[in-house]
Amino acid sequence: MSDVDHYTADKMQKVFRGLYADMYSAFSKCATVNEPAIKPVDSWTKLPLPEDLRRALSSGKSIETDYFPDEIQRHILNEPGVAVTYKFSVGSRNVALHFTEFNVNVNQMDLKKMQAHARRVCALMHLVSMHASREMCSSDLNIFIYMTEFKKRFPEKPGETLDTEHANTGMAYHCAKNNDIIVYRKEEWFKVLIHESFHAFGLSFIEHDLSNGVNQGMQGMLQKMYAISHPVRIYETYCEIWARILNVVFNCFADENATPVHNNEIIRPEEFQVFMECVMDGIETNAGFSQQQYAKLLRYADISHETLTQPTEENRAIVREKYRENTNVFAYTVLTCALMHSPHDFMVWCYKNNPFQEDKRGIMQFRTIPSNFNSFILLLDHCKRRCPKPAHQYQLTDVMGSSMRMTPPITKHE
Repeated sequence: MSDVDHYTADKMQKVFRGLYADMYSAFSKCATVNEPAIKPVDSWTKLPLPEDLRRALSSGKSIETDYFPDEIQRHILNEPGVAVTYKFSVGSRNVALHFTEFNVNVNQMDLKKMQAHARRVCALMHLVSMHASREMCSSDLNIFIYMTEFKKRFPEKPGETLDTEHANTGMAYHCAKNNDIIVYRKEEWFKVLIHESFHAFGLSFIEHDLSNGVNQGMQGMLQKMYAISHPVRIYETYCEIWARILNVVFNCFADENATPVHNNEIIRPEEFQVFMECVMDGIETNAGFSQQQYAKLLRYADISHETLTQPTEENRAIVREKYRENTNVFAYTVLTCALMHSPHDFMVWCYKNNPFQEDKRGIMQFRTIPSNFNSFILLLDHCKRRCPKPAHQYQLTDVMGSSMRMTPPITKHE
């Protein structure tokens, strides 16, 4: 952290020590998980499904939701496979974790790998629960992970509206008492699960947390930063930046078997330094990838970086004509890219502004007070100004072809 001032470096040390302690605690609670229930699936009636979807199917209705593409739904409902279910408790919360693999039989299942997945998910649930201020959020939680091979890709036809089939992988309700998380692609499944967990445990904010004046003010400030006209769900950026950071933290903390690399509650200074450097190197790699994907988005929309980031009325008209989305691509790709290039600023902001406990625990829980909303937009503006323009080679070349994935494919658990 040689490129940051002493104050920021000191706060980052505290952030990482808190994260390490929380990760150690979370993994220690998940050293063993109960043996799973394993069953073949040869029809949708045997498939683990959220109850509302099962009721709809049983009554002959189609599943209607904005964030679950029809093609992937049909695949999940019609392809044979194997379902593996784990159950565990997270404090007072009850969690059922359902993995479904397709076009395999029971004998082909890699149960050792599934156990590692389950331990990692268990640790994640403990981690986010430690930071969540509302115990009622997801007090009964079902997690459905459908390991399909569908990839997130830009549309083949230039100028087509970006939608859920191109950019989304999961869904969850914000802080529902009886909640479901659905992840429907194998690609980036763990990172997406982190993102959806922030919704499910109420760690982010949503529209009803904002008065009309506050929301209008945030959107207005955003439109002074970028030449956009459409509203942006800024809370999606908050969930996404934490998902990418924690995805790296999990990679650095535990090996491919979900065993902590340094299994000591009190970490030695040299081991802590290795952990910090691993996380910061991983975040830097992710920042570079996010910039490549941002450049790809600009190229797809036929918009220059200057046009998007200089909010004149002329540029706003260009963006309005050329850029169309029915999902949260701008929040995932443009705003998160800016934050990824200033991770110190983001994490220190969370350390200063979020904790609801006197010992500075709970830095992931966004405090829904008016000053925090305004401060978060100012943070986004600060990070946008510091974010480098996409390098020329990124604007001319394809990175992973038409992929719209949001993290580089180097994780231990994908």
